Amino acid sequence: MANNHQPFESWIFMPGDLTAGDQQALQEHLKECESCQQLAQALQGVESRLRAAPELSPTPGFTARWESRLAADRIRRQRLQTYWVMQVCIGGATFLLLLTVLMVLPSLRLPMPVLLAWGYQIFGVFSYFGSLGKAALTITGTLLGAIPITLWIAILVAMCSLSALWLVAFQRLTAPRRVAQ
Repeated sequence: MANNHQPFESWIFMPGDLTAGDQQALQEHLKECESCQQLAQALQGVESRLRAAPELSPTPGFTARWESRLAADRIRRQRLQTYWVMQVCIGGATFLLLLTVLMVLPSLRLPMPVLLAWGYQIFGVFSYFGSLGKAALTITGTLLGAIPITLWIAILVAMCSLSALWLVAFQRLTAPRRVAQ
């Protein structure tokens, strides 16, 4: 048993996690094995030194320096993130501009088809939004007549309450947290 130290060396460092049988086996091994006895005594010496050491307190102004460094790091990370977002946006815009130029370049000899196509697209967008507005008015008119006014008021109050709750939660989640001094 003197040659097999592995479970016992691990057990020396976690005496509170052992079962009663493992604790008994560890005690028997410690009676026989000098190497494990030295390890257990060294651990007890370190623990007693740690307990006897005075509790250190931070130097004056530590919290203020730490908070200012934390704020500076946050600003640095935000600037770096802004830089990369701008780089991606500029790269994407450049890519889209290049694609647009490559698509429009062949038709520059005959601008009339391009102008007609753009006019058709613009007319299609306005037509779509006009139809969407008519459909929304029809649905709203139908719902106003079918649902009693008290239910509309309850829905409005619920939506306002949920909006207020969302604003409070958003404010709490995004507010900077301060460390108590």
